[in-house]
Amino acid sequence: MTCPACHGELAPWRVVPASDPALPGSFALERCRVCGSAVTLGPDPGAEAYAVGAYGGEPRLARLAAPILAAFDRRRLRLLARALDRPDTDLRGVRLLDAGAGRGRFVAGALAAGAQASGFEPAARGVQ
Repeated sequence: MTCPACHGELAPWRVVPASDPALPGSFALERCRVCGSAVTLGPDPGAEAYAVGAYGGEPRLARLAAPILAAFDRRRLRLLARALDRPDTDLRGVRLLDAGAGRGRFVAGALAAGAQASGFEPAARGVQ
């Protein structure tokens, strides 16, 4: 298996516990020796995993978390721009597909930064 971002060689990196009670156990991660992207190993948990746990139900503390999530998305946009040798968050002309887009927050930020962005969410609950 090669890096999905740059096709570089992957190397074992770390094992992390599942962050959601709906996904018990731990996951092995490999990291690209070229670009540093991390890849989760193992089988896909399936779309049903996104209907429970952190992905199910109403968002908790959504108003309080909004500024933190916005800062997180801005950071991701800056990292993406830097990886593409672009200034700050200028993503004009960049095509972006967010797999597992949730409520579409990152896609909206990428659109605002000029990207041709779209996303999909496999969980029906996330789309609602």
